[in-house]
Amino acid sequence: MKFKEMDYVRYIPLVSRPVVTLLLFPPVSRTPSGFYKIEPNGVGGNKITLIRKVVVDPRTEKAWFTSASERARLVAEMLDDPDSQVSKMITSGEAHWSSTPAEMLVSAVMEDPDVCA
Repeated sequence: MKFKEMDYVRYIPLVSRPVVTLLLFPPVSRTPSGFYKIEPNGVGGNKITLIRKVVVDPRTEKAWFTSASERARLVAEMLDDPDSQVSKMITSGEAHWSSTPAEMLVSAVMEDPDVCA
Protein backbone atom coordinates (compact mmCIF):
# COMPACT_ATOMS: atom_id res chain seq x y z
CA MET A 1 0.00 0.00 0.00
CA LYS A 2 1.50 3.32 -1.04
CA PHE A 3 0.22 6.48 0.59
CA LYS A 4 -0.04 9.83 -1.10
CA GLU A 5 1.55 12.83 0.53
CA MET A 6 -1.38 14.47 2.23
CA ASP A 7 -2.65 16.19 5.34
CA TYR A 8 -3.67 13.35 7.66
CA VAL A 9 -4.64 15.86 10.37
CA ARG A 10 -8.00 16.32 8.65
CA TYR A 11 -8.90 12.76 9.66
CA ILE A 12 -8.67 13.49 13.39
CA PRO A 13 -12.19 13.15 14.81
CA LEU A 14 -13.91 16.07 16.51
CA VAL A 15 -13.60 16.02 20.28
CA SER A 16 -16.08 17.32 22.83
CA ARG A 17 -13.54 17.93 25.60
CA PRO A 18 -9.77 18.43 25.74
CA VAL A 19 -7.81 15.21 25.29
CA VAL A 20 -4.17 14.28 24.97
CA THR A 21 -3.23 11.48 22.62
CA LEU A 22 -0.26 10.09 20.73
CA LEU A 23 -0.59 10.50 16.99
CA LEU A 24 1.85 8.75 14.66
CA PHE A 25 1.90 10.01 11.09
CA PRO A 26 3.53 8.40 8.06
CA PRO A 27 6.74 10.13 6.95
CA VAL A 28 5.23 11.33 3.67
CA SER A 29 2.66 13.44 5.53
CA ARG A 30 5.30 15.92 6.75
CA THR A 31 3.27 16.13 10.00
CA PRO A 32 5.37 15.38 13.09
CA SER A 33 4.44 12.36 15.16
CA GLY A 34 3.99 13.17 18.80
CA PHE A 35 1.76 13.82 21.76
CA TYR A 36 -0.98 16.27 20.84
CA LYS A 37 -3.59 18.14 22.82
CA ILE A 38 -6.87 18.17 20.91
CA GLU A 39 -9.67 20.44 22.09
CA PRO A 40 -12.86 21.93 20.65
CA ASN A 41 -12.13 25.22 18.89
CA GLY A 42 -15.57 26.69 19.52
CA VAL A 43 -16.59 26.83 15.86
CA GLY A 44 -17.23 23.16 15.11
CA GLY A 45 -13.66 21.98 14.73
CA ASN A 46 -10.60 21.03 16.73
CA LYS A 47 -7.67 23.03 17.98
CA ILE A 48 -4.65 20.72 17.71
CA THR A 49 -1.45 21.53 19.61
CA LEU A 50 1.76 19.53 19.44
CA ILE A 51 2.94 19.03 23.02
CA ARG A 52 5.96 16.86 22.41
CA LYS A 53 7.37 15.50 19.18
CA VAL A 54 8.46 11.86 19.21
CA VAL A 55 10.99 10.21 16.97
CA VAL A 56 10.27 6.60 16.16
CA ASP A 57 12.18 3.89 14.39
CA PRO A 58 11.89 4.23 10.58
CA ARG A 59 10.28 0.76 10.43
CA THR A 60 7.54 2.01 12.74
CA GLU A 61 7.02 5.08 10.57
CA LYS A 62 6.62 2.87 7.52
CA ALA A 63 4.09 0.72 9.37
CA TRP A 64 2.50 3.66 11.18
CA PHE A 65 -0.99 2.20 10.98
CA THR A 66 -0.02 -1.07 12.71
CA SER A 67 2.51 0.18 15.24
CA ALA A 68 0.50 -0.62 18.38
CA SER A 69 3.47 -1.93 20.35
CA GLU A 70 5.60 1.14 19.71
CA ARG A 71 2.64 3.40 20.49
CA ALA A 72 2.06 1.55 23.79
CA ARG A 73 5.72 1.89 24.75
CA LEU A 74 5.80 5.63 24.04
CA VAL A 75 2.55 6.23 25.93
CA ALA A 76 3.69 4.26 28.99
CA GLU A 77 7.00 6.11 29.00
CA MET A 78 5.31 9.51 28.84
CA LEU A 79 2.59 8.77 31.41
CA ASP A 80 5.09 7.25 33.85
CA ASP A 81 7.21 10.43 33.82
CA PRO A 82 5.66 12.78 36.41
CA ASP A 83 7.70 15.66 34.99
CA SER A 84 6.39 15.31 31.43
CA GLN A 85 4.01 17.98 30.18
CA VAL A 86 1.57 15.24 29.13
CA SER A 87 1.51 13.71 32.59
CA LYS A 88 1.08 17.15 34.19
CA MET A 89 -1.84 18.04 31.89
CA ILE A 90 -3.64 14.84 32.79
CA THR A 91 -2.90 15.06 36.53
CA SER A 92 -4.07 18.68 36.69
CA GLY A 93 -7.31 17.89 34.84
CA GLU A 94 -6.42 20.24 31.97
CA ALA A 95 -6.99 17.35 29.57
CA HIS A 96 -7.86 13.67 29.65
CA TRP A 97 -5.83 10.85 28.14
CA SER A 98 -7.52 9.08 25.25
CA SER A 99 -6.23 6.75 22.58
CA THR A 100 -9.56 7.03 20.72
CA PRO A 101 -8.61 9.97 18.45
CA ALA A 102 -5.46 8.11 17.36
CA GLU A 103 -7.41 4.92 16.68
CA MET A 104 -10.16 6.78 14.82
CA LEU A 105 -7.56 8.66 12.77
CA VAL A 106 -6.04 5.39 11.58
CA SER A 107 -9.46 3.86 10.84
CA ALA A 108 -10.61 6.90 8.87
CA VAL A 109 -7.43 7.00 6.79
CA MET A 110 -7.49 3.29 6.09
CA GLU A 111 -11.16 3.40 5.03
CA ASP A 112 -10.68 6.33 2.65
CA PRO A 113 -10.45 4.93 -0.90
CA ASP A 114 -8.66 8.09 -2.08
CA VAL A 115 -5.69 7.58 0.24
CA CYS A 116 -4.02 4.75 -1.62
CA ALA A 117 -2.17 5.58 -4.79
